Amino acid sequence: MVGTMWGKGRTYDEFTVGEKFVFRLPTVTEAYVNNFCCVTGDFNPLHVDVEVAKKTIHGERIAPGTLTASFTFTTFAMLAFGTGMALLELNFKFPAAVKINDTLEVEIEILDKRPSSKYADKGGIVHQRMTTRNQHGTVVAEGEGKILISKVPSYQLIERKR
Repeated sequence: MVGTMWGKGRTYDEFTVGEKFVFRLPTVTEAYVNNFCCVTGDFNPLHVDVEVAKKTIHGERIAPGTLTASFTFTTFAMLAFGTGMALLELNFKFPAAVKINDTLEVEIEILDKRPSSKYADKGGIVHQRMTTRNQHGTVVAEGEGKILISKVPSYQLIERKR
């Protein structure tokens, strides 16, 4: 399934083991990198200093790995928009750098799901694999995460006055 990043999130019961989703992300611009570095305080010269970055193994500025992880995980977060109750685990590897003007694509695969032992009546845990590639097909991030997903969307939890 190819998806967009907006809309109603899936409930725990709506996820299927083996299901895959593909999301195309915005191009990683200099503005994204600069703003992310400002928000996080990550002023590593590799990310913010053109002259220093030219002399590194990359030969140019690269995006922080945490920015790549944020872009990658956001796709799953949007699948669970309004149903995600808690991020339980998140692990990443970054086999290649993301460069300014790279365009990324994320594939998510649902590896497992199980009822929560603590909140079984409210939801369950969904375990997913995330693989992010650049426009050349090079894998730039690989990760897995577990998130507690509600059985009902958040909008159903709000009492509406008529």
